[in-house]
Amino acid sequence: MEKSVIFLKTFRKLKKQLFEEWARIEVGKRVQKSRAVLKIFFEVHGLATLMGVTSIALISLFMQIDYFTYGSWFYKRMNTFVGALFYLTVLVFFVMLLLIIVQIDRERVLRIEKLEELKQMDIVTNIIRQIAKNSSFNEKIRITIKTIEKYLDIKKSIIYIVESDKLEPIYKNNISKKEEKEIKGIIASGDSVKYDIKHYNLHETNYYYAALKMRNPFSKSQKKFILRCERNLLKALESDKLFNATIEGRKKKEAIIERYKHFHIFTSELQNTWTTEELYWKLVGAVPRYFHVETASIIDVSGHQKEWSFLSLHNIPNSVAKMVEEKIKDHDFSGNLTEVKNSKKVLYIKDTRKYKKGWVNAEGAPISWIGVPIIVDGDTAAVINIDGYHKDNFKEEDIVFANALSDVVSGIVQKMVSLEKMKSLSIKDPLTSIYNRREFDIRFKEELERARRYRRPLSIVMTDIDGFKKCNDEFGHLEGDRLLIESSKIISSAIRLSDIIFRFGGDEFVLLFPETTGKQAAKVLKKIMRNLKKLVRPDGTPTTMSLGIAQYREGDTSKALLNRADKAMYKAKGSGGNCIYGIEN
Repeated sequence: MEKSVIFLKTFRKLKKQLFEEWARIEVGKRVQKSRAVLKIFFEVHGLATLMGVTSIALISLFMQIDYFTYGSWFYKRMNTFVGALFYLTVLVFFVMLLLIIVQIDRERVLRIEKLEELKQMDIVTNIIRQIAKNSSFNEKIRITIKTIEKYLDIKKSIIYIVESDKLEPIYKNNISKKEEKEIKGIIASGDSVKYDIKHYNLHETNYYYAALKMRNPFSKSQKKFILRCERNLLKALESDKLFNATIEGRKKKEAIIERYKHFHIFTSELQNTWTTEELYWKLVGAVPRYFHVETASIIDVSGHQKEWSFLSLHNIPNSVAKMVEEKIKDHDFSGNLTEVKNSKKVLYIKDTRKYKKGWVNAEGAPISWIGVPIIVDGDTAAVINIDGYHKDNFKEEDIVFANALSDVVSGIVQKMVSLEKMKSLSIKDPLTSIYNRREFDIRFKEELERARRYRRPLSIVMTDIDGFKKCNDEFGHLEGDRLLIESSKIISSAIRLSDIIFRFGGDEFVLLFPETTGKQAAKVLKKIMRNLKKLVRPDGTPTTMSLGIAQYREGDTSKALLNRADKAMYKAKGSGGNCIYGIEN
């Protein structure tokens, strides 16, 4: 009980002290404000006040002398006409004197205000002249604020511009880092006691001006000056910003028109290509020119993630491409490609270091990135990688152009795929629906030339179905045809979109692996062999193949490369079949 009483007494005492302290501070603030108001009043009307006080003192002195002379106050002697007239004359005289003083003061104040107004107008005119000479818009704002603050005697201030949802200072006046942090918090919360903060919008650009609150409030003249500056200078700055934006907009528009003009010419060239492979190589060489970057590439994302690989590269070393190709097969490092593949939309990553869905952080990896999908038959077949090496490297018009690029290239590729389907009637084997020997001769020369020109890997595989003749003899040609059809399907489903299968003749198939080493091709072949064993013949035996790999060597002719693959296949067949053999081994 005693503790409760002590606590209540302590609480009341503390409450009383806090109230007294608050009252002292509040009264102090009001006294300070009243003193500031009186100071402004006496600065303006000091002379008139002095003259008025002097006149009242003279009237009082006259009445006192009159009292001592006659022994009574004047109003007691106003019962006579002469006395009343005399005192009325004196009263009118002093009233007129006070009115004259007031009029003189009024004229003086008006004259001072007029001179001050002319001075202010001169300051505003000089500011407009100065900002007209300067080309930088932020510098124009700095010149304006410096001049205004000099006139108003503002000691501390700062100007922020809002860029990418962040406050960036463009002008500081005696503001410390601690105060700058405090002002940022005030702008975010909108609650300020220490600073006066104003927000201005100049042609879609936000500016914040924060100034330390002055101890003395602004005078009437200073307030008029602030209004004049806001009315005239803001209009001048807004017009200047609008003019600059118009010029910049016109330049941007001209640049965009020029970009689309050249792109229209380029798309005409793309439509004259014969294969998607040739189209991809042309495209990846042209993309950096349109986006002002150094590197670009196209990745095949049509199949399973484990099979994703580069289709074409520009200014990317083979060692880097190989390392990236290995990493993108992992879900943890290919979130960007997965996102583009699934959404079928252009993806722009402003800062790849902050991308949380999985990014290949390789040496020399881009800091900003645009992924452009190539849509074929309603699915994402490939992604164009446009690499930027600065944070937020691309502008809004680049993203718009990327969307146009996706639509146009997807349309061309779709058209080529459709034409290839029609063309396949003459270049494909009627039984298995894969490319025939005639098409192999054409494609093989093209891929060999590309590997030679760009010094890229190329592998060729010759295959032969083990025991095919025996199967034909024992179970008939229909069973042999079924074996060929099913085998070609199994092989086709196991290879990438960029890899090509041909029926070379009889039970022999040829596989072309562009951008692929012999070892990489061997991994695919092992998968094919595993899947083929699931294809069982009428006698219950699994289907097997003999496979021979040959990788392109510098100086190889088509005949030499094909012969090496053929010899490797016969070597595998001679070893009992159901195996992979490379003549190089």
